[in-house]
Amino acid sequence: MKGLLLYLAGVLSTIVGSWIASKIHVYHDNRKLHHEELKQKVLSPIRTALDDSYASLVKHASAVISESWGTQQLVQGAKITEYPEVQGPVLQAADLRGNSERNLDEALLADARENHYRELIVSWERFRDSWTNHSQKCKSWASEVALRILSQSGLAAFPPLLGKPYVMHLRLAVLLYLRLFQIPTEPLRREERDGHWWLVDRSATLATGTEKQIDELLALLEGFLQTEKPTAEVLRQEAERLKSELDSLHQKLSLAIAERQLRRRCSMVTFF
Repeated sequence: MKGLLLYLAGVLSTIVGSWIASKIHVYHDNRKLHHEELKQKVLSPIRTALDDSYASLVKHASAVISESWGTQQLVQGAKITEYPEVQGPVLQAADLRGNSERNLDEALLADARENHYRELIVSWERFRDSWTNHSQKCKSWASEVALRILSQSGLAAFPPLLGKPYVMHLRLAVLLYLRLFQIPTEPLRREERDGHWWLVDRSATLATGTEKQIDELLALLEGFLQTEKPTAEVLRQEAERLKSELDSLHQKLSLAIAERQLRRRCSMVTFF
């Protein structure tokens, strides 16, 4: 009987040991799989967004501010026969928040933030928010300059009433931003057509009016190139700080992606 009990105890210990070994093997496999998922669905997409989207903008190598056609305002109480939106030229700031987060797995991002890469994700979110703030500062500055161009030129905003002299003040504000940030632009030139004067670049007519009005507008723009230098320099220095943050963040992400073991535990991978 004693021998039988010893035999059964040995068999049981073998079974238990095998089961525990199997659980350990499965647990480590699941941790490896979870680690790879975090890399592929959180860390790598963030690094790709930094490389493909933010890097050029942070250096202002590509334009942060642009002009496009969009909704200027909503019309309250618009009739069913009327458009509920007023369309026209608007300024836009390049904010990549939506694009950079669209490819991230929400559950894995929350897990990375709470458990495995807390400081790294916080650093990324801080950089992302700082960039949004910077781009909005650039937009606010360009909007202010545009309003001053409009008011001081004495010309109507585009699109004007038929035949009325006008100025594309938003596009000219963008042009000033590009010049002050040393982003290549086309030169402006005056043209006379059938007794009317035009201010043009290669792609568009930016203003129309009398010869005197166009000359005064050009002088106004030259003046803004000088008076707006200090503000542009402050924004450029801020962009340089963001560039340093981006470089540091990129390095930290690359190191985290290269790691062979998952940092800390979480509820997504449990032993039992």
